[in-house]
Amino acid sequence: MEKDRLYAFGEKAALPVLFLLVIPVWGAAQILNTPVICVYRFGIYGICFLLGYYVFSHKKVTDRLACVSVPLATAAVVLAVFYVRYYLGENYAEEPVVNSPFSILYGWTVCLAVLGGMKRWGNRTSRKTAWLSKKSYGLYLFHYLALSAAAYFLDRYTKVTGLQPTFCRELQPMRAAIFSMS
Repeated sequence: MEKDRLYAFGEKAALPVLFLLVIPVWGAAQILNTPVICVYRFGIYGICFLLGYYVFSHKKVTDRLACVSVPLATAAVVLAVFYVRYYLGENYAEEPVVNSPFSILYGWTVCLAVLGGMKRWGNRTSRKTAWLSKKSYGLYLFHYLALSAAAYFLDRYTKVTGLQPTFCRELQPMRAAIFSMS
């Protein structure tokens, strides 16, 4: 540790290793989950934090992902279609859906696609992005508070139950197309 051997080792991660990291991520998703509030998943949060520090913080690793960002994005979209088709109507935030191998594979593919795609197409600075980078940490820290307060007040004081009725009506053609593929 004192010579940063693990950090230096993370820089050597080739693409097959990056893809296969889905296996320890899936394993970590099975542990340290809180029993009552199922969205606090400390196992998967912990391993993703450590992988972000030891592996994905290296420029060489993100450059490797940028080279395959188009196939990764395509795979993420294809997996998204199958994920929606398979789990439509299920509560995706609770077990067994949230910890299923398919959910973890889909999430990992999306993460790799976002990292590679943003390295390839979003690695620019403008006045707007410079301003956002100055202000974003505070927004990150308190975004959950604002979302929770909005959800509480919408639930408590309005008849709004979410976007489901309108949203489902708008998505009806897409749902029909997805289900007709079988």
